[in-house]
Amino acid sequence: EGLARTLAPDERVDHVVQGWAKGNPCVVARTDRRVVVVLDRFPEPVVESLHPVRTSLTVYGPPGTERVSLAVLDRRRLLEVTGIRDANEARTMSSGGTAAGRSADRRGGEPEYF
Repeated sequence: EGLARTLAPDERVDHVVQGWAKGNPCVVARTDRRVVVVLDRFPEPVVESLHPVRTSLTVYGPPGTERVSLAVLDRRRLLEVTGIRDANEARTMSSGGTAAGRSADRRGGEPEYF
């Protein structure tokens, strides 16, 4: 429901994964316009709209496991989404349009967290 409320009427969702972040259910979607992160917190979900190219999405996890994690890096802010069951969807999502985002911020230092 949180994701559907944030989308424009003509916005197309290309990829979506569901997992956990900060102990709450989380959805990450790549649309034809942006990357959307919805963290289902009480009383209202936290919704972040991120640039589709400057945002880096990286899948990680031990080989052979049924769940993976996704690192969402927006400039210097990092969110780790764990427990994603659809590893193929996560890998496909992470491969689209992130190369420029990985070099966008070269100031160094530790990232902040969402």
